Amino acid sequence: MQLSQPNLSIIAVALLLLALNFIAMLVAAPEAQGTKLIVSLLTVLFALLTVSALFRMRRFLSRLNPDWASHWTLITAGFSLWLLAEAVWGYYSVAGAMPYTTLADIFWLLGYVLMIAGFWKANQDMHLSLKLRDTLLATAFAIFALAVAAFVLLPLLSSPADPLQKFFNLAYPIGDAVIIFLTMRLAIAFATSPLGIAWSVFLLGFIIEALSDVWYAYLLLTGTYFVGHPSDFIYNSGYIFTMAGALLFESMSRAGFRPVKEPEPAERAASQLEGLLFQKKADEAISITTQVNEADADLAVLKLLTGMDKMGCVFLCLDRPHTYFLGEFGEHGINPEMVHFVTVRERAQGDHPEVSYINSPEDLTSIKIQLDQAAKRMKEKHRRVFVLIDCIPTLSLYSDLNRLGKFLHDINLSLRDKGVYQVILLPPGGAINTYVLRFCDTNLSLA
Repeated sequence: MQLSQPNLSIIAVALLLLALNFIAMLVAAPEAQGTKLIVSLLTVLFALLTVSALFRMRRFLSRLNPDWASHWTLITAGFSLWLLAEAVWGYYSVAGAMPYTTLADIFWLLGYVLMIAGFWKANQDMHLSLKLRDTLLATAFAIFALAVAAFVLLPLLSSPADPLQKFFNLAYPIGDAVIIFLTMRLAIAFATSPLGIAWSVFLLGFIIEALSDVWYAYLLLTGTYFVGHPSDFIYNSGYIFTMAGALLFESMSRAGFRPVKEPEPAERAASQLEGLLFQKKADEAISITTQVNEADADLAVLKLLTGMDKMGCVFLCLDRPHTYFLGEFGEHGINPEMVHFVTVRERAQGDHPEVSYINSPEDLTSIKIQLDQAAKRMKEKHRRVFVLIDCIPTLSLYSDLNRLGKFLHDINLSLRDKGVYQVILLPPGGAINTYVLRFCDTNLSLA
């Protein structure tokens, strides 16, 4: 995947912070007071940057996906507790009086609880995308991580260290293994999406945290730990990767985020009609009673039948010039070559070749002739053809009810003889509707 400029900037910042972190490790003098201050400040700084990045990401997600925002609220709260823990731990480090257990340990453990809860809920949301194979892979990796931690730390349980200290230092790798398991499942689920990169960076950050926790616990239980040990800087790297993962997650989500656009009326109508038109073998004439704007209903029918069903169309349009519909075809993905218009002669006829003209909506005989001829020509080009009539109210202005009813019935019989389908749009409550509903094979209602 090609990374965008914002994502490259995030990676560059992360690399600079990593360089700063390891330069400090190289110049640090073990147990020096200045080293203790640098280590403490860097750890608090990186934890603060991580929490800030998570807050930023969570605020963005609150607009994009409120459910995921609630999961990240728990994770962000967990990291916030870790930030408090780092501040407490830094105080004792600089002061030089390091007790076996501190308030920092309580903050760390509570942070684990909140983070595990957040990742667990995120996994539940993704359960349909998680395969058994992926779960087994994540489980195997988490078991391997626990096995490594057990191999290193279990022999040290007989050390003279304080029992509470042993409990905390064994609890951290277990919490890391659970988070790695949950994060890996999500990273696998998002592997094929742009967010897969962000989840991979998250996962790498937690793996680094887990390695540093095991190393730190080993040093502490054997009495060989000192402030400024390389394990401190490895631990800081985990924060940097987590921060980068949060910023990448937001950046990649923002790049793919588009405000939900209200579908166009024609698109809504097409969605409602899909699967309903000409589904029965006996269907040769369909009426659609609708309150939807006639033009939108016309576009919906044309989009479905000329596009999905590849049917040629003869379109009797008397209320709007055919050029209006030609202008709308591109937006709705309708091929103009699939449509032949029968319309009233206009001053500007346009340059579309598939147009037949009548002199007046009052001339029903001329309309019938033009529809028959156009249907015959379209049958030569397309295997299946339908006639779309949307102008019943306009025709009723020029002809009485019986004359119009007879005209529509004659058209129906003529089209059936030619094997041409028919779609008639009707306004609700029209006087002519009773006539039309009697000879149509299917009668639909479109809200």
